[in-house]
Amino acid sequence: MTVAMDVCTRVALFGTKEIPADAIALQAGPLSLRLQGTKLLALRAGGHEVWHGVAFVYRSAGWGTPESIVDVCKTRIGVSDFSVDIQAHFAVAPRIDLHIRIEGDVSGRVRYEGTAVAQEDIATQRTGLCVMHPMSAMGRAVEIGHDDGRTSFSTFPRLVPPWPPFMLVKSLRHEFADGAWASCRLFGESFEFEDQRNNADASFKVYGRSNSMPRPYCLRAGVPLTQRVELEVGRVPFPAQAVEGPAFAVGTALDRCPAIGIGLAPEQLVEDGQLLAKVKALSPIQIHLVLDSPHDVVDFDVLEKCVVASGRPLRLDIRVVTVSSAARIMSLGRLLQERGIHAEAVAGFPATHSMVAVLRDAFPGAAIGGGTPYFFAQFNRVENLGPVNFLSFTVSAIVHGADDQSPMDGLQSLPSLIDTARTRHPEVAVRVGPSGIAAPRSPLGDQPASDGTRRIALARRDPRSGALYGAAWMIGHIGTLAQCALQAVSVWGFGPGEGLFFGDDASSVQLTPAGWVLREIRGASSVLRVHVTHPASSAAFAFVRPGASIVLMANLSETALWIRTESLSAGVLHLLDAHAWIEHHEGRHPDPWRAVASTEDCVCHLPAFAVARLVIPSASEHAFKR
Repeated sequence: MTVAMDVCTRVALFGTKEIPADAIALQAGPLSLRLQGTKLLALRAGGHEVWHGVAFVYRSAGWGTPESIVDVCKTRIGVSDFSVDIQAHFAVAPRIDLHIRIEGDVSGRVRYEGTAVAQEDIATQRTGLCVMHPMSAMGRAVEIGHDDGRTSFSTFPRLVPPWPPFMLVKSLRHEFADGAWASCRLFGESFEFEDQRNNADASFKVYGRSNSMPRPYCLRAGVPLTQRVELEVGRVPFPAQAVEGPAFAVGTALDRCPAIGIGLAPEQLVEDGQLLAKVKALSPIQIHLVLDSPHDVVDFDVLEKCVVASGRPLRLDIRVVTVSSAARIMSLGRLLQERGIHAEAVAGFPATHSMVAVLRDAFPGAAIGGGTPYFFAQFNRVENLGPVNFLSFTVSAIVHGADDQSPMDGLQSLPSLIDTARTRHPEVAVRVGPSGIAAPRSPLGDQPASDGTRRIALARRDPRSGALYGAAWMIGHIGTLAQCALQAVSVWGFGPGEGLFFGDDASSVQLTPAGWVLREIRGASSVLRVHVTHPASSAAFAFVRPGASIVLMANLSETALWIRTESLSAGVLHLLDAHAWIEHHEGRHPDPWRAVASTEDCVCHLPAFAVARLVIPSASEHAFKR
């Protein structure tokens, strides 16, 4: 991030004027890394990511993760070594002071030590070091040294385990490339290892204070808490042969397109005409009504109008169903039938055998689903699941962190979630959502306050949802899940600040960049295969609509990309970038897509978080076949 970026461009890209801390490039012998605030990011050697990051974090009683604020940072940066001394604090009440000391030497060793001191007693679920290993370690060998002196041998899991697979961890030695190993030694606490893909993060995490210990616990006033990690790379392989820039290869039809829906809360069913206008702006699209309980007040007149306007049958979720609410569930089913509102799918939580029977009686003909109304971590731990027709969970991109890189990285974790769900529940359909960058609800406790103008982990609102960043994330989210042959995908978006309609005014029907992207996806009949060579920086979603095939391409980074796809020559290309969005938002153009001339070398230029739309007439579909 550069401070020189003008305010209009910053808001177009991120939806906020907030400027994150600059990242500082560091080198420790063969190990390159970045320092942002008090965190180390992307520790790489020989072209391979060895560790995904290192941080000293405070987790609140509700599992919020406030960013540390740097007060003083002193650095000494050499050619192949460095030292950093940071005085920082967590802006919680009471305040927690933080001292970080980081050193890297020419032999490829990095030492990171943090000391936290609470000014008064404060509750925490976990405070201390986190060391993240990259998702690229999946399936690779690891040796774990334990507190009791044992050494165990295993691999990084491919499927996502519901609980920590490695406990009482004192050290880890892992293979980060063929024949290349790196070690991590931990001090000051009993550590354990978990798979962060459970919360749509693209990493494995080693963290201090075991989940088997009581929590929340208390950080005592004035008592220092010190933890340290020592990282070291061994033999570094020769860098892999340079790979050309990002490219998309579009193939033939893969499967029917998942049903695309928009989450709707009952309190949003207001007879003011604006909700109906929003539905019509994006129809045909599925209404995904989410009730906290069957006792929620629902305006069935407005719901009926919205379902008719949507052009699709209703999807219904009931977050809490119990045997004692069976009568109310039956009544809800009758009310929908009397209105002629067809609920083609109904999910209830928990979907035990007895509750599945109640839901089938209440909603005859509907597919019945279960799982969790929350994140994959909760889904992965579900027990006593009844004979459901589909599985369901949601995604939030900011459960653990709100930096600009983590939500985009997390998109790479989605196929692992679907593979795990299907392995645990063979031959059961999967539906995901309503999802989004933000977390409208959390099963973990109280969420941090947010007015939607700042990046805050686990917050109910995130400013990037309604910006170009949110449009790029949506292409990555829906496009990745569509390649997994899901039955349905839904996102949040009708409410103010939820990402599809611009502004905090609930009456606004002006589409955001993400809204324009969803407008393109509506009505898709089938999904085309897409191979993305650089999923860390780019994403694509290809699908068929009546009369044409569409390829949506997204830059998931702040660095401009040149993306190659042979399909460019077969269609018409439009671009939605910061410049085009500002022109549209200021009223100078009714449509934010601007035409782009195709190039002879089939290369498309995508500025920061830009998205491109390639429309290929049906007669040219042979261009996709390889």
